[in-house]
Amino acid sequence: MRTYRTICTAALSLMLTLLPGSTAAAEDCGTQVWRMTIKEVDIRNGGDSGGGDLYGDLVFDGQYLWSKDRSDAAFVPDGPLAIDTANQWKLWDEKLFPTTGGRNVFVVKADLWDYDSLTLDDRVAVDTYNVDPLGVGEGTHTLDYCYGSACSEGRTVITYVLEQVGECACSAGPQLGRPGGPTAHGPTRTAPPA
Repeated sequence: MRTYRTICTAALSLMLTLLPGSTAAAEDCGTQVWRMTIKEVDIRNGGDSGGGDLYGDLVFDGQYLWSKDRSDAAFVPDGPLAIDTANQWKLWDEKLFPTTGGRNVFVVKADLWDYDSLTLDDRVAVDTYNVDPLGVGEGTHTLDYCYGSACSEGRTVITYVLEQVGECACSAGPQLGRPGGPTAHGPTRTAPPA
């Protein structure tokens, strides 16, 4: 497991190699460390009365939280979607976010469908959301997937929490590790907003 110091040092090294001329860094090269945690995936309308025969994928930052082939569609009652215990560790991720220039995002990709043998399958959650914590801010938030008039075809609400868990700071200079050059510092914990 990488520490923030390792992550900050690696990020600083990458920033310096990408800078034109790479002999001096910009004075403000701070980077924040953010965590996103999926708290609940609530199937509010699985396509049929009381649930649906669901299949598809739910992916958070490239990690599959839930996945079933159409041929293996299984009845899932309306309510919280059970995430297999083996996948619990995939419910959170931490990333670096530059405070100036460029952006990074957490990605939630849902492709959940209700299998219907006699009619077209219903969308339950089909979309990709890019979550930018610098734009959204700390706290509890939701992603709302709603299909059909008054969500009659399908609806899923994903609740997640964003928190800033650290910050990397650096100073400008010619090369990483040289006297007078950039240095990476460990995280500075921030107090929760009042």
